Amino acid sequence: MRRLQRLRLAFLLNSFLLPTFAAPLVFADPPPPAAAPVPDAVRGKSVFLTNCMTCHGAKGDGKGPAAAALDPKPANFTDPAVQARVSDKEMDTAIRKGGAAVGKSAAMPAWGGTLKENDIRSVQLFIRSLAK
Repeated sequence: MRRLQRLRLAFLLNSFLLPTFAAPLVFADPPPPAAAPVPDAVRGKSVFLTNCMTCHGAKGDGKGPAAAALDPKPANFTDPAVQARVSDKEMDTAIRKGGAAVGKSAAMPAWGGTLKENDIRSVQLFIRSLAK
């Protein structure tokens, strides 16, 4: 009799209860890694207007509201001759480490600890787009 009861219990567990409570685990493939953001001049303009405009001006012409009080004056990025004198590496270093790191004005702050990598690259693209 006991054996019959155990068989019935086993039948009930296997047939009804276990499939209900112990559904098989389904493992989905992990999502693909997110693509790294691509630098773009539109984003760069937004970052520039937020962080650089005070000195370099909204047009990048070096005539921002604080420029009058600065000596030397901020770079005029709309001048192709100015752009030609500044390599991409020098511009990158100036943005990340400040003007003094490239022999320019110590008044230019270092943005490397504030801006994200993509924002720095985007600002560079925007600045390069300003030369006429």
